[in-house]
Amino acid sequence: MKTDSHHEPARREAEEVISEHEGRLLRYAMRILGDSDLAQDAVETVFIGMLKRRKSCAALSRDDLSAEL
Repeated sequence: MKTDSHHEPARREAEEVISEHEGRLLRYAMRILGDSDLAQDAVETVFIGMLKRRKSCAALSRDDLSAEL
């Protein structure tokens, strides 16, 4: 798959943020929703929303992003 090297750092950072927070968010969503499929859908929705807003999130530090999640 051909990737645009200009987007590679942003993609890598997004992957790091997801990797860092996915497990905790899944556990939290599971406690609230009580269903693993719904929890997975909810967490995916959160990350998709974050990625769509990435330009507005770009000015935030990793700590700020952690707080947002």
